[in-house]
Amino acid sequence: KNSTTQEIKKHYYKLAKRYHPDKNNGISDESFKLLSEAYSTLSNPKKRYLYDMKLLFKENLGEDFINHFSDIELEILHDYYLRLKESTEFKFLKLLYDSLPKNFKEKVKRKFKQHKLDKKDTLLNLKDIKYIYANSIDNDYILNLNRSLKDVYLNVNKEIILVTKNYAYHVFITSSDYSLEFKISNHVLTIHIQTVLPEHYTLNGQDIYYNHRINLYEYYFVDTFPIVLPNEIQINLKNSLEFNNSVKIPYLGLKDGCKRGDLYIYKNLDLMIQNKHQYESVIKEIFT
Repeated sequence: KNSTTQEIKKHYYKLAKRYHPDKNNGISDESFKLLSEAYSTLSNPKKRYLYDMKLLFKENLGEDFINHFSDIELEILHDYYLRLKESTEFKFLKLLYDSLPKNFKEKVKRKFKQHKLDKKDTLLNLKDIKYIYANSIDNDYILNLNRSLKDVYLNVNKEIILVTKNYAYHVFITSSDYSLEFKISNHVLTIHIQTVLPEHYTLNGQDIYYNHRINLYEYYFVDTFPIVLPNEIQINLKNSLEFNNSVKIPYLGLKDGCKRGDLYIYKNLDLMIQNKHQYESVIKEIFT
């Protein structure tokens, strides 16, 4: 893929001497013809460009997509691209873009949910990205992708496109807390998809545990407590639980195939009191 025209020519002459029908009785004319056609394509810059473009489209978008274009149409696109690249307007726009402040460029990339991996990157929010460009990593790399508990709860699927030097991978995120590995040149990109838990939430398999903290006033004078679930639906919990006891609400946990786990709600009294004397003072104020 990365051979120069001179290197292709050199390899062709070696193969031509080895596989020419006049020197090898076992080699068919058809095989040598294919070799000659390959050399004719790869040694011609325009033909090679079309070949590489077809190969790229076929690998990433499928053969059906590239079949919509004839060679003549691809040549027209190529010629137009070359003319556009050399035009004054294109050079001016490129110069204008290069002069933009870095923070503005980052805003543009975020708008289109594009992200180029940098050595400082270790953590990204999955909802903020669509494309990840990893065509310039020069070492093994670990990237953590955060998936919100709401997306996990609602079973929201996400597609990201990982762009490397030679390939574009379409990655479909359908679950959480697992890892993917991609071989890029001589390096490995490891992506961890992990669930980010809001405060007071923990998970145990498909079961969700919510630790609802209340103060002393709420404990004695509030009848119900509003609790917002991961899907942003609010439920009202009656103030009838003893300290550290829990209530189980079936089928409000995470989804696993056709089943859902359960939701467990714990009520904990948070006195927010620093010492025993302060505790005694609060009790005295309530009951006297």
